[in-house]
Amino acid sequence: MPSGGPAVSSLWRLRDVRLILAGVGTSLLGDAVLTTGLLWYALEQTGSAAAMSGVPLVSSLVLLAVMPAGGVWLDTHDRRRAMIGADLFRAGCLALFLLPLAGATFLPGTILPWGGDLPWGAVLVLVALLALGSAVFEPGVGSVLPNLVPASLLAQANSAYWTVRNVARFSGPAVGGWLLARSGIGGVILLDLVTFLVSSAALAAVRAPFQKSFQRSGSPSGSVPPSRDPASGGPWTRLIEGVRFVRDDRLVRATVGVAATANLAITLLTVSLPAVVARQLHGGSEVYGLLQGAFQAGMAASGALLGIAGLARRLPNHSGSIGVSLLLMALTQGPFGWMPTAGSAGALAAVAGGALVLTSTLTDTRMQLAAPDPLRGRVWSLTQSLSGALRPAGSLAAGVLADVAFPGAATALSGILLGGLALWVWGTRGLDGRPSVDASQPG
Repeated sequence: MPSGGPAVSSLWRLRDVRLILAGVGTSLLGDAVLTTGLLWYALEQTGSAAAMSGVPLVSSLVLLAVMPAGGVWLDTHDRRRAMIGADLFRAGCLALFLLPLAGATFLPGTILPWGGDLPWGAVLVLVALLALGSAVFEPGVGSVLPNLVPASLLAQANSAYWTVRNVARFSGPAVGGWLLARSGIGGVILLDLVTFLVSSAALAAVRAPFQKSFQRSGSPSGSVPPSRDPASGGPWTRLIEGVRFVRDDRLVRATVGVAATANLAITLLTVSLPAVVARQLHGGSEVYGLLQGAFQAGMAASGALLGIAGLARRLPNHSGSIGVSLLLMALTQGPFGWMPTAGSAGALAAVAGGALVLTSTLTDTRMQLAAPDPLRGRVWSLTQSLSGALRPAGSLAAGVLADVAFPGAATALSGILLGGLALWVWGTRGLDGRPSVDASQPG
């Protein structure tokens, strides 16, 4: 991070920031294409919204279980190599599922030529394997950004990350629906594989060190492998250090609680979306992809205002701002499943997406600044894991409600949860306060 050099007035003058955002954005494009394709493919193959919910359910459970270990790995190993390794691991997993397309004998008959069938069990295995790599890569991004930019630009960098993330996810669902309809599940898998390779190349080209604690002057990359001193403690001891920090920091605890409830509400909407499209709007995979894209477009537009235009640097970071964004999400997600047309549903999705980015920018920046660099991988992975702890319940509830009640039941519950959360934030001012540690200082 350029904290020791001259002041940087523009985020976009930082070459390493441009590289990492481009690489991560490309990878996320492939993820969005694959997720969209797998969800719709699962609904077509099984005819059950509950079975379809198994895709995000398996992914969430694996991330929840493994991400804390991923944070320990990031803090005790070179973060650059760990993130590149996660990309290459996921690319390799996808390649294994594509081998039969080239006439290989691996899992004979399970993956047929383009447009062929991928058994439901194989889909869940693939999702679980990809989640293992994501358990290292995802907390890596949040851990690395504070070392690439000055603290004064961190909120803008987070907003810019949300921008590229959601530009990718805006185009990804539309591409995923189109590609699945024309090339089958094989084409969707192949595209995701290529994006992981592009991401790993971009990460390798970043010059700045990915962590401060292992810097050494004169090292070409600015970092060296971490100490193997047994006195520093084993993996379990290191994990407990991160747990204690999260437990003892009041602001981090409150932020995790808000994020966990919001994630539950968002999961209710996103997992029930295919059922809403098919049963309420009577649309196909293209409509589903476009509505997914509308949600991401709102996120991208909000991120562009906050990150590219720099509004995040002037944004008040307090409970009032977060409460407003949560209320906007409640008013748009609640009635989503009752909309009579795809156009009206898309408008609501776009506003909800924009409000989500505002909330995430404020809360992410606070948690990053609260953790010193040697602990940031663990703290970030733990907070992300805890924030997503209710996602499996949301995935299961969305599928069951869509099957036994009606598609709009899950989105109505989502609106109720978000409205209650907004009132709690306003009433208690629970997210006011300052981070306990300035992450711009070495930990």
